[in-house]
Amino acid sequence: MSLMPYSADQRHTFTVGGKVYEAERHELRIIVPDDAKLDVLKNLLCWGGDNGPVKSKAKEVFDLAEASISGFRMGQ
Repeated sequence: MSLMPYSADQRHTFTVGGKVYEAERHELRIIVPDDAKLDVLKNLLCWGGDNGPVKSKAKEVFDLAEASISGFRMGQ
């Protein structure tokens, strides 16, 4: 998972058991808190939480949206 969209022309492959597979590309839209900023160099979403600054990776952001944690939800 990535917070940054990849070019539609870009291919990603991975190997399992000596066999090469091509990754599938799916875009998800997630609504995040208004003050959230994307750190593109570290591929992190950063925002101010109740206990101070929070930084999360794409999978963590997805899990927050899936659980409908305050400020996060799946987009249309």
